[in-house]
Amino acid sequence: MDRLLLIVVLIFLVYFPGNIDGNECYNCLSSCPDPFNKTNAIVLESPFTWCIKFKTSKAHDSVVIRSFAPYGLCTENKCKSSNHNDIKGIMCCCNSQLCNNSNTTTISLSCFMGLIIISAMNLILNE
Repeated sequence: MDRLLLIVVLIFLVYFPGNIDGNECYNCLSSCPDPFNKTNAIVLESPFTWCIKFKTSKAHDSVVIRSFAPYGLCTENKCKSSNHNDIKGIMCCCNSQLCNNSNTTTISLSCFMGLIIISAMNLILNE
């Protein structure tokens, strides 16, 4: 599961180039559930100014990712949610220091649905 999430994040980071003047964001691909515990996360400088939090869940299982958002993915401080076949997802974007520690954070619908599908596959494969 962690390997798949890492691959997805790396693909987004390589695919979306950006500038180099960003904020610091919490970064964790596992061990960063809600409620958030800062000791489980690394602080990284975002090369793109935006931080992101993504959470998807099915029944009692959930996956939470906190990191910097790939360039062009976020355009405003806002959360969006989606439900598909019993799988719930929320994506939050924010652009201030260490702002991705809670639900204070938009992405394009296609990217959002792609993340939902990947996370859903992750949850299904781990059942």
